[in-house]
Amino acid sequence: MKQDVIGAANLDIFALVALFLFVVAFIIIAIRAFTMSRQAVEEMQAMPMNDGTFVDVEEASNA
Repeated sequence: MKQDVIGAANLDIFALVALFLFVVAFIIIAIRAFTMSRQAVEEMQAMPMNDGTFVDVEEASNA
């Protein structure tokens, strides 16, 4: 009986909506990653080593 109720509820649309939202989010993140400037990538690359002080990336690489 439970299978009949769930089958009649037509819940397939939720799976399609979830898949669509995932694909849209993935595309947006991929576009942002590929269009990011080199300076932004270098700043993000240095984030794990950042101790909270603000240091210019160019000054740090010249020192």
